[in-house]
Amino acid sequence: GGDGEMQAVKSDDNLKVTLPKNEFTRDGYKFDGWSSVKGSAQVEFEDEDGPIDLRYTDTLYAVWEPYELTLKFNRNGAKSGNVSQMPVSFGSSVKLPENNFEKDNYNFDGWSLTENGDTLNNVVSATELVDKAPTSDGTTVTLDAQWVGKKFNVHLNLNVQDI
Repeated sequence: GGDGEMQAVKSDDNLKVTLPKNEFTRDGYKFDGWSSVKGSAQVEFEDEDGPIDLRYTDTLYAVWEPYELTLKFNRNGAKSGNVSQMPVSFGSSVKLPENNFEKDNYNFDGWSLTENGDTLNNVVSATELVDKAPTSDGTTVTLDAQWVGKKFNVHLNLNVQDI
């Protein structure tokens, strides 16, 4: 959601207004400007723009841009391999990459937000990757490889020879 209140702006005698500084906030997003179309991503007016003619619209809508996160992948004990960092926009979903790390006598079990945490689904929402919405672009989130020990069968033999 979002937060904040702003007072209506009155036009001058020429039906023009100067927009005030935006006071709205939205978790995980930065304010990009104003649009006369609800839900539009197209910025028509900048913050504190003016004087502008708004006689054909009586409502302006905030345009929001999601913050970008960087996903970083931790080996969590693996001795080799590499998994490249990847960008993700807050509010969107991302398919987590295949594991390229190798750990002797262990099988990869998935990615987690902590070294010994629960594994995440292969497709996650960026909002699941942060405890709270990021307050700026460029937040880095580290995901840890999770490992389960390989299981081996040991065959037991009586080891008695016939005489």
